[in-house]
Amino acid sequence: MAQKGVRLAKRIDEAINRIRDAFITQCQDGQQSKQLPNGHCACGQFLGELNKTQRGLHGTAAAIRVLGSATDGPAINLVPGLVSYVEECCLIENAQTLGSSDKRQQDTLNTIKLSEVLLSLKHLQPIVQKESLLKALADKLKARMKPDLGWSYFVDPVASSDRLPTAFATAALYQFGYTEESRKSAEGLYRHLKETYLSADRLRQISMADLTIDVFSLYILTFEAPIGAHDDDLRNVFHVMWKGRWSLIETGSEQNIEYWYERGKSCYVRVPWDLYIIALAAHYDLRNAFCSSALQRRLLVILDQVLDGGFRYSHSGKLVSSRTNAILFEVLFHVRREIEGKSLRTGLKERFDALLASAWTRASLVLLAVGFIVWVLYSWFKSDQAVTAVGPDLIGAIIFGLLGWAWKKPI
Repeated sequence: MAQKGVRLAKRIDEAINRIRDAFITQCQDGQQSKQLPNGHCACGQFLGELNKTQRGLHGTAAAIRVLGSATDGPAINLVPGLVSYVEECCLIENAQTLGSSDKRQQDTLNTIKLSEVLLSLKHLQPIVQKESLLKALADKLKARMKPDLGWSYFVDPVASSDRLPTAFATAALYQFGYTEESRKSAEGLYRHLKETYLSADRLRQISMADLTIDVFSLYILTFEAPIGAHDDDLRNVFHVMWKGRWSLIETGSEQNIEYWYERGKSCYVRVPWDLYIIALAAHYDLRNAFCSSALQRRLLVILDQVLDGGFRYSHSGKLVSSRTNAILFEVLFHVRREIEGKSLRTGLKERFDALLASAWTRASLVLLAVGFIVWVLYSWFKSDQAVTAVGPDLIGAIIFGLLGWAWKKPI
């Protein structure tokens, strides 16, 4: 079991390095950077698309999230240019007349995008950090907090608060020292999770969209804005989430959340809830949920994709999303930390599954089935019975052998 943990840690390290390299290549060689003034670089919506000129806050924040903590290599030379682009984004794009000025204005009012930029900047090395930029963005976000201690998707005095932008803003403010404001909003997220998942009456009313937002909220309260005093309740919330929807972990789908800008303009944000579940399982239930066959198979698929061209959700298109891979990068770091030095012992059911799926057990089952088939045929040959008399035994032995051979093997 200890070797299993070492193998998994090694594969995670390989995936982390591969994601970092993909961002370095895109930011360094992509046309979206080459068109910028000297000293600036940016990232767009996709990785591995060097001929595309599209760029923006989401992609650049993702790049900073991945490259910001670098202490050597090519990444350290790219980070100052990425930060400069964030700082001067509107001026640069207005000068180059790329895209719509209305779209750029919309981006500056978007709570989620502003929060993701702030969350990415927390990864910067001290030598790169720009305190004036951090304070300006954090103050802007703080000013958007509504009386109910939440945030709407955009700056709008009329719009009501929503849990998703509230979770993003809570994490961003917590990271930059606004502990009082973020603690109050975090308490609101905690109360919602407790009332929803630790109450049998309300649990039946949860839609998939609500579940994915709540998974993200739990992730924020666990890793980005920990409030400390409610660890047991949060652990119980995770267990309820896991028991209710664990089978969906292998579907390989992310949730698309639609929201609206002024004049009814539709906007979308994708929530890769299965990535967050993987990190939460490693934190709250390493032995059972994280080591379950379903989660381990999903994690194996994700790592294989990263090492074979880039992780993507097949239902979301063929291109590799920079934002999704930055989230995966962060999740893998959390998982790596959680499994460090720990034996990945599994629960009784998973041990039983692993025993049945081992090569020795499968081979033994097949040999047993073959031996039984030979015995049935020999008994029939030595007797005066018709072949139909041994038919059920023969068919049963064949099915038994096939089942033994085809049993799914976990990681």
